Amino acid sequence: MRKSALVILFVSLVFLLACESNNPNQTDISISPDSIEDVFPTDDSIPEDLIIRLQRTPCYGECPAYMMTVKADGKVSFFGQNHVKYKGQTEDKINKEKIKQLIQEFKKADFFNLEDNYTSKNCATDNPTVRTTLFINGKTKKIEHDKGCEAPKELIALEDKIDKIVGTEKWVNK
Repeated sequence: MRKSALVILFVSLVFLLACESNNPNQTDISISPDSIEDVFPTDDSIPEDLIIRLQRTPCYGECPAYMMTVKADGKVSFFGQNHVKYKGQTEDKINKEKIKQLIQEFKKADFFNLEDNYTSKNCATDNPTVRTTLFINGKTKKIEHDKGCEAPKELIALEDKIDKIVGTEKWVNK
């Protein structure tokens, strides 16, 4: 009995840790407009610490549920969960031009100055949540957006642009 309780405790701990950010020392922040240039490169470079993560959660219908991560070297990791063409883990690579385009989309959306949470204003129920995270130049920002709630059009466009630029349709569309 004691052994099974320890196994359950261990599995629960692993599950909880897996849900956390890959870098627990970084916290979500908002940056003043004056310091936005300190976050995004002013030249054509790609910061070595760049990580972009987009997660779409399940809904009560047939919404695709997956998590996709892009790193500075162009490596893309996709983990499909529900209502996707490809379930489980797969990898791909995108070129530097697409990575630079993604960085510009975050900059255009003024990502670091958006609210951290869009999950309670004028909401409809039964919608998926989108979690968008950006690690860049030592700064981290995560935004949670319930698709049934009001959110800035810049955020909604960014969520869709990330999918389009990375090409997640090859894993999502059935």
